[in-house]
Amino acid sequence: MKRTPLKRRRSKPRRGRTEDPERIDWAAGIPCQVSGEFPATTHHVRHYGSPKDDTEIIRLAARLHQKTAFDYDARIPCVEDGKKVFEEFHGVSIEKLVRELQERYAQQAAIPVRGNGLGAQVN
Repeated sequence: MKRTPLKRRRSKPRRGRTEDPERIDWAAGIPCQVSGEFPATTHHVRHYGSPKDDTEIIRLAARLHQKTAFDYDARIPCVEDGKKVFEEFHGVSIEKLVRELQERYAQQAAIPVRGNGLGAQVN
C-alpha cells in the first residue's frame, strides 16, 4: 500500500483582517469618490484574495458598489464587474482613490499613512 506524504504546515500563520473602526466611522461622512453622490458605501479594496483591510477603502455610491435587483441602469458597471472594467468605464484608478482617502485621513488624524495604496506595507 502506497502512503501519501504528510502535508507541510505553514511557516507563518495566515494574517487576519486589519480593523480600524475609527477610520470607517470617519469615512462615513465622505461622498462617493467617483460620482460625488451621497450617501455612499465603503468598499474594501482587496488584492488577490487577501483579507479585508480597513486601511484600504474607497467610498462608492451604492449603484457603483454592488449590483442589486433594482438597478435602474445595468449598463453602468459597478466594482463587482471587475476592477479593469470599472476603471476603464469611469476613468479612475482604484489604487489612486485608496491613496487619496488614506492621505485625507492622515491629514485629518495627523498620523502617518500606512501602506502605499497597492497592498504592500511601507515602513
